[in-house]
Amino acid sequence: MLDRSGAIAYTNAKIHGMLPKSFVESRVSKLFSVHSLTELWPILFDEELPNVPELLLSKLIEQKALERFIIQYKKLLETFTKPYKILSVLLQYYEYENLKKIGASLSLGKKECPVLTDISPYNMLNYNAWPNLAGITENSPFAWYNSVPEIKDIQFLDNRLDLQYIKTLWASLEELPPVEKKPIREFILESIVLKNILWVLRLKVYYDMKTEDILARLVYENDRHLETDLFAGPAIMIANWDIKDYSVWADWKYSDCVNQKTDADKWVIDPCWVGQCFRRKENTSALAKLHQYPLSTMVLVSWFKVKQNEYENICAAVESIRLGVEESLAMELTGATPIKKR
Repeated sequence: MLDRSGAIAYTNAKIHGMLPKSFVESRVSKLFSVHSLTELWPILFDEELPNVPELLLSKLIEQKALERFIIQYKKLLETFTKPYKILSVLLQYYEYENLKKIGASLSLGKKECPVLTDISPYNMLNYNAWPNLAGITENSPFAWYNSVPEIKDIQFLDNRLDLQYIKTLWASLEELPPVEKKPIREFILESIVLKNILWVLRLKVYYDMKTEDILARLVYENDRHLETDLFAGPAIMIANWDIKDYSVWADWKYSDCVNQKTDADKWVIDPCWVGQCFRRKENTSALAKLHQYPLSTMVLVSWFKVKQNEYENICAAVESIRLGVEESLAMELTGATPIKKR
């Protein structure tokens, strides 16, 4: 292990060495250029193609891609004697996802533990206690999640876990020195704001939910739930906007992410369109900040987001191949390229 400055220099060099081999920017198209999972496998892995059915191969590709991403990131963290907490909290996102899987499996009465993501030694759950949920979460930040949920409560509990993760991630910024904290704080904040906005749009359009019910589901920086809230303010602002009136959205801060008006009588804001645009914004920002703030913690934060997006693109490519989605359309739907006007 190296001192912090040495570790930052080493990981910065490693990351910039791995970047040209990653499936980002123009290289994303390679994932969507093939027509079968057997063609995709050698693009991603050096190992021999396993002789398994297509469904199992698709799951194996996704599992191996995530495992490789996690291993690479953990090796970068091993360089530090004591990495800043935010770097491990980013990784612990998958601990929250593991608990969601465990809760869902137990609620369905499944006997076998679901496939989980190994982030050791940064894990907080005791997986050896399966299927005892209280034992799994004991002495962890999830100790409150100690009884098998009913199926109807899963969505509520998953949302509570999402809120807990965001709050934990935000709190982890506090130990960073001011010069490093500012750009990372801005980067994380933008991600939270966009998630809140997208949540409002989905609940309005897909569920026709009342404003007060929507606002109760947002992530807030504090408990006052004011329109000036750092996390939720921009989402609260649009909560009462007419989803069928294009003119209302034309002057919005994120108007470049609003689906185009092709038929005045039928236009409705499209959360899927907006979400894909937001994803492109976040990915572009991550890549830009990786180069903008060399020899800083921002490089590792950006790298995590870049690789997380790469993994999501791999999963999207797998699904597109299985469904026979045409290459350009698949890349549009994943946010890898802008959506064309149709």
